Amino acid sequence: MKFLKLNPAREFFIENSVPSQFFNTVDNIFNHNLGKFERDVHFTPRVDITEDEHNFTLHVQLPGVKKENVNVEIVKNTLVISGERSFRKENDTRKFHTIESFEGKFKRSFHLSESIDKNQIDAKMEDGILTIELKKVENKVEKMAVAIK
Repeated sequence: MKFLKLNPAREFFIENSVPSQFFNTVDNIFNHNLGKFERDVHFTPRVDITEDEHNFTLHVQLPGVKKENVNVEIVKNTLVISGERSFRKENDTRKFHTIESFEGKFKRSFHLSESIDKNQIDAKMEDGILTIELKKVENKVEKMAVAIK
């Protein structure tokens, strides 16, 4: 079976407008040296944030990540989501021709406003989606007059 070499630059440039040497260089970087860089790859999971009357909800896309490899914590006023995804094992002897999946460590941080109850945060992981519900706190700001001196 023959595999075509990956050349992402061809998708962005018209082949005739860029010298072929450029594409050969890109081929070498993305194919020949792939093994050198694959251990250092980190990724940023995509996050959708929604709001309703009572909650903010984060939907973090983590396909292929086990819930044991995900950490959710509050550090000061920041929600920190971190972890690691790996689909290969140390003893893996397969030769990879193309790798389009991201693996490695990830970390996302979100500043929490005063309207979030930090004691009422729920997280669950299902079908590769981490869902975090942040309960809103009712702001009980009363109107108050300030005396001018």
